Amino acid sequence: MNKPDSAPTRERTIARLILNTKRRNRIDNLVEIARQIRWLEKDLGGLKEVSKRIGISLDQIRQFLSIEKMCADVKRLVEERKIDMINSIHYMRSFNSEDQKAVADSLVHGDITSIDVRVLAPLRKQNPTLPIGELIDRVRNSKNVRVYIAYFPVSKENPLEQIRHRVISEIGSENVLSVSKEKDLGRLELSRVGKGILLEKAKGRNTTLKQYLTSLIKGD
Repeated sequence: MNKPDSAPTRERTIARLILNTKRRNRIDNLVEIARQIRWLEKDLGGLKEVSKRIGISLDQIRQFLSIEKMCADVKRLVEERKIDMINSIHYMRSFNSEDQKAVADSLVHGDITSIDVRVLAPLRKQNPTLPIGELIDRVRNSKNVRVYIAYFPVSKENPLEQIRHRVISEIGSENVLSVSKEKDLGRLELSRVGKGILLEKAKGRNTTLKQYLTSLIKGD
């Protein structure tokens, strides 16, 4: 389906979308898939109906629609299937055009992976004024991209900035890839080196990594 037909049938579009959204080797590129979703949204009356008919969640549908937030240069690379990972596009959606082009170029040349883009997204939010090239280099050079992720409660008594400061003081800013929160749940992403430092400290106190990190986050 390189171009939607002038009057594509609902059934054919649904069948094509099922193939495109449930297989690793998709028939169409992500730009075409987004067009198919939008056509079906209009035909069925909403994305909820699309979700029901093709059997994937609304969140998954919105991931495929992330391509709509890409600049023209990135869309061209996607149409040429030089970039074909939905996760990469989804995490690039919040970048501005210049950032998108720089990240896309690094992906195409194999300098970074989709996992790296996942790390770059929160890193960019925390460092909005730094050049994107510097952030890309930071991620590449730390090929610590095997990330250790921990979740923890955030409260007025124990705000996120204090937690960030304690963790950075313990393992160094270069090993803290991101500290973020959604509502009252915090998320900590550490590099492999950062995790190793905490493991050594935990062993020194005859405790587990989870117990040590919990104590650090609480400020005990």
